[in-house]
Amino acid sequence: MVLCDKFSGAARRHHAIWRGSLLAAATLALTHAASAQTVLLSDNFSRVPAGVAVGSPAQKDVSAAAQAAAETDWVSSWGANNNATGGSITQTYTTYLDGAKKFKADGANGISGNWLNNGTVLGRNTGGGSTTEPIGLPGFAWVQVDHDFAANPTAVAAGKLRVNFDVYRPAGGNASWFFGQSDPSGVANGNAGSPAVIASNDIALYFRGYQASTFGLRDNGALPTIPGIANADTISYAAGSNAASYPMSVMIDITTGDYSAGSNAALELWVNNIPQDLNGTAAGNQYAFQWDAGGKAYMGFGSNNTAVTGTVAAPVPMATGFDNFVVSAVTPIVPFTWNVDSNGAWDDGSNWTGGNVPNGPTVTATLGNVVTNSRIVTLASPILLEALVVKSGTGAYVIDSPGAARLTVGAIQVQSGRLDLDDSANVDSATKTGTLSIAGGARLNLDGGSLIVDYAGSSPLVAIVTDILAGRITGDGAAVAAVEASGLSLTSFRGTSFDGDAVLLIRTLKGDSDLDQEVDFADLVVLAQNYNEANKGWHGGDSDYSGIVDFADLVALAQNYNATLLSTGEID
Repeated sequence: MVLCDKFSGAARRHHAIWRGSLLAAATLALTHAASAQTVLLSDNFSRVPAGVAVGSPAQKDVSAAAQAAAETDWVSSWGANNNATGGSITQTYTTYLDGAKKFKADGANGISGNWLNNGTVLGRNTGGGSTTEPIGLPGFAWVQVDHDFAANPTAVAAGKLRVNFDVYRPAGGNASWFFGQSDPSGVANGNAGSPAVIASNDIALYFRGYQASTFGLRDNGALPTIPGIANADTISYAAGSNAASYPMSVMIDITTGDYSAGSNAALELWVNNIPQDLNGTAAGNQYAFQWDAGGKAYMGFGSNNTAVTGTVAAPVPMATGFDNFVVSAVTPIVPFTWNVDSNGAWDDGSNWTGGNVPNGPTVTATLGNVVTNSRIVTLASPILLEALVVKSGTGAYVIDSPGAARLTVGAIQVQSGRLDLDDSANVDSATKTGTLSIAGGARLNLDGGSLIVDYAGSSPLVAIVTDILAGRITGDGAAVAAVEASGLSLTSFRGTSFDGDAVLLIRTLKGDSDLDQEVDFADLVVLAQNYNEANKGWHGGDSDYSGIVDFADLVALAQNYNATLLSTGEID
């Protein structure tokens, strides 16, 4: 029995659904604590069982290959998960068969085996409309992924398993998900279209038919007592979940230390991105449970709905299905936060929460409010970050980059307090960032330092000049020049290269149009050429950002003429 298939006739539509499901999962993941997510396996069921043409109506796979495969190894002929969006685990699916290892026949117990819906209409319920999503888990049956997640070292080490899928509920009955089955063959689920009620499944959820906006929670097949919730398989979806949608997007998190008998675990559930209340206190709260004595954890789906009574010649559309199935290991990321109220080396792990040095393209480092005064953080080697967040409160951080050390970061966010950049000990170590944001009341101070905002898209120059005029970017008593690199035809600045789209910032003297930190005859020539001209910028002689090169700029240049801003920060 299958989770059925996706077919080329509706490829564009299905691709959009697949991407939408993953986007929803990714968006929701951002609301959780920072974590690294590793896809273990994934499946969008885009395959055709043996002997069945693409576009065929719903039918049973009665091919010789399917029968032979079922009789020898209890595996459906349609094969293993396709890892459509990542994952290295390629596993087959076991399906329910009768005692003779044959597909269940149509009759009182419904059907099982490999059934398809290759793009034909899937009925919802009377008056509910229809959809052509080509998936299906028909009748009275279950399917199990042939992988023991309790024996997977990545899953065990992560401590959290995340399961995403879309579910199409039947007109009546239910569609279920189960986890913690100890029997590798799945036979322990027996003749059950609702494996959620089987005691050997540690934890299970089943979603009632399309006519009911409720689901059930099962713990070893039994209905647990949940304070504040009448869990008679009638837990209502949280408000705003659009419970009547078809399909529903489901995300399940299982948090556990290990899968040994008696060890504790917790389940969290989101339906259409809305957290569900699983312990009767508040939306998003967990249901706590324990693993049984099996010490194994197989996962699967079940369907208990009206049996398919049609024939190959006259098929009846199916109404239950699962799609866009992804299982991931989720590892919490320990935040990299400065944890000492003293000067120190960036490269010393003991100065950071977790004991590791923040350095890597996906790493965010936080300089928090642990400091009570100005503290110097010295770089001993080049540092690459995704983001640097500063929230120093009443304190301040000075990033000192001597020698060959320099800081390259995707985003600098000064949320509170002050960040000083000091590369005065090495003029060839400008800090580079992709974006820059400074909150009201916070400050970025170029204390002998320089900054390159190597942006993508529209230029941030206007916003940066606004920050300079508002005192959010300062030069420690000197002026701050902000210049489009293209205005000076530069692709590198103070030892750091960049592409053509960059804004250069440096502490310097008014009148220094070429950013060499001295005011000389070359600067006077630039000002003279642009005198009384508008929109020339700092590099055109407008050193007070008034929008025009005028007498005030000439006076400032004259006052600084033949002066140099030394590496010490003093004016010579």
